[in-house]
Amino acid sequence: MKSTTTRLILIALSIIAAGFFLWPTYKFYSLDSERNAVDSVARIKWDSIHKEDWEDARAKRIKLGLDLQGGIYITMEVDAPALLLETANRDAIDDPFRKAIETTENEAKLSDEPVIDIFARNFKQHVGPTGRTLLDYYTDLNLGQDISDEAVLAKLGQNINEAVNQAEEVIRRRIDRYGVSEPSITKTGRRIIVELPGAKNEEEVRGLLQTTARLEFKLVKDGSDVVEVFKKIDQVLAGKVNLNDTTKKADTTLAKKDTAAAKIDSTAVAKKGDSTKKGDSSAKKPAADTNTQLASNDSSKKPGTDTGKNAANDSSAKTTDTAGDPNDPYKGLSDEEKGKRYLADHPFTTLFQTIYRQNSDSKGEDVTTIYAGQPSSFPKGQYDFYLTKAGIEKIRELLARPDVRAVIPEDMVVAFSAHGQSDTKKKDDPNAVFNMFVVTRDAELTGEVITDATKNFDNMTGQPVVHMDMNSEGADRWADITGKNIKKRVAIVLDSAVYSAPTVQNRIAGGSSQITGSRDLQEAELLAIVLKAGALKAPIKIIEERIVGPSLGEDSISKGVTSMFLAAGLVILFMAVYYAFGGVVADAAVIINVYLTMAVLAALQATLTLPGIGGLVVTIGMAVDGNILIYERIREELARGRSLRQAVSDGYNKAFAAIIDTHLTTIITGIILYVFGTGPIQGFAVTLIIGILATLFTAVFMTKTVFIMMLDRGTTSLNFGQPKSHKVATETQQARA
Repeated sequence: MKSTTTRLILIALSIIAAGFFLWPTYKFYSLDSERNAVDSVARIKWDSIHKEDWEDARAKRIKLGLDLQGGIYITMEVDAPALLLETANRDAIDDPFRKAIETTENEAKLSDEPVIDIFARNFKQHVGPTGRTLLDYYTDLNLGQDISDEAVLAKLGQNINEAVNQAEEVIRRRIDRYGVSEPSITKTGRRIIVELPGAKNEEEVRGLLQTTARLEFKLVKDGSDVVEVFKKIDQVLAGKVNLNDTTKKADTTLAKKDTAAAKIDSTAVAKKGDSTKKGDSSAKKPAADTNTQLASNDSSKKPGTDTGKNAANDSSAKTTDTAGDPNDPYKGLSDEEKGKRYLADHPFTTLFQTIYRQNSDSKGEDVTTIYAGQPSSFPKGQYDFYLTKAGIEKIRELLARPDVRAVIPEDMVVAFSAHGQSDTKKKDDPNAVFNMFVVTRDAELTGEVITDATKNFDNMTGQPVVHMDMNSEGADRWADITGKNIKKRVAIVLDSAVYSAPTVQNRIAGGSSQITGSRDLQEAELLAIVLKAGALKAPIKIIEERIVGPSLGEDSISKGVTSMFLAAGLVILFMAVYYAFGGVVADAAVIINVYLTMAVLAALQATLTLPGIGGLVVTIGMAVDGNILIYERIREELARGRSLRQAVSDGYNKAFAAIIDTHLTTIITGIILYVFGTGPIQGFAVTLIIGILATLFTAVFMTKTVFIMMLDRGTTSLNFGQPKSHKVATETQQARA
């Protein structure tokens, strides 16, 4: 009896857990149906009430693939022959070399063979007879000690692979900013396959993907003048500034500094802002970089307390302590009313956390409520800003307003870090912390000057670093820029996203720099890819493009669902007719099996495709396979005159080995399909593997629990579709017992 209770608890927990993971899917489609049923005017009101729940459920639901939802499918290719041509020494290029490149380009269009192998063959054919070697054409590859044609080919092949990696990263960043949900970006050789479910504007997507990436180095503006601008935005949004005045972008009052501000220390700031929270003492001065004097003392990566939480969440506790002040705008209000009033007065600055430091090497201090004071209370120093992804979206909406743009100086641009930091290490953690930067509009330097960037480990600290090399022009300009901006931060910006903002420690000559501060080697590798993206010479071209229309998606869904229900119906009917009561129990197990499979897909945030539905259909067919083996064995044992309890026990025990064999071989097949397959094949394999594992639980563990429970309660007859003579023999045997 105790064993049965344990089994029932496990079954109940699995069903409840599955319901938990499937609930967002049900909730999303229910809310989405309501949202689509209202007109555009009513939708605004609907969004104000339900949009947060709708977006949360949308992120956690079972997602539909391109073949079910419709959208745009694009295959892109890095133009490797163009890269080979651009990398060669211009003065050395002649007609035989151009002929080799042209032939390579034509052959590459029709072949999946690595471009470097095609080029090597054509170079030998067209250039070989002239007596010239690859070393005559490629003189700036930094080959090291191994100077040979083989080394040149190896380096060129590496450059092509890196170009594909760069292109993939650029495309991924752009698609993320484009806002398409569940995009699929797959790299296969030199080609990149992009699937955008739900996208319909083909021209817009094409322009987005083919635009050349721009890598820029911009100075970070983090002084009190930035805080003054933010306060001005608060005033505009709260209606405290005459809108006619906001058209004057060159507001000289923002550029003026109160000399008294320099005399205000951080203690006074904390008192004025009633901010008892201290900054993170971990923001210490970095170890000296003896190689290049560029240390990533990126204090913006180390916020103070309550990192990433909107200041609005605790505004009532942070409003300015001005008790007894006759000019106190909140005098006489309760703490709750003060909080609401503060939110209304500061709709912009309550979206992020503000940390103040006297300099880049000092401790940080949370001064989020400093905006309640006057501009004269903003001390000189370094200000850092932190927020969540939701805060980024809200701030972008506010910055797009004409009245807000009017008070932002022309030389200031707001940008956000490319990646957030999360304690959970999850890629899409909604609570991940992002940095908000204010950078100069004009770049000090662009990525065209970068010749190489590689990840490595610092010999002194053992921490991951990125080595960056520039050409002679870039080296001269970089030396001038770093010399003029010592102890200031330089933001590395790709497609308007800040990937790093290291602090310049000393003037850097020679064009060789080292950037520290990466959390791990993977992040360092990503930064190296980003740095080299600016120097990317290989264009990206679209070689295939097609639109999967909504009608095709709906038709696929309809046929897929119909086939699944038809297969399930036939299997259920057969089992109920042929195996009687045992078949009904198996049918219930099939339904629960599909239920659990879908729940696991939802938990893994997997995307359901048409091949995935095919995997479900196969799973339904195999879901009763184990029960058939068990029931046939039970019928054999009953025919031999075994008691009902003994027949059930022997049926499960003796059929178990065969069940494991059949299901294990199917799982192995699924793993092979997943490892070596792509796209649709992988979708089929994932669904099949999950379904088979669920089958082992439902067809063996769950059905046996039902029969054990019935036998424990005194059941003397169970119908597994056995012949009537077997039933009589069984009943007689039990009567004698």
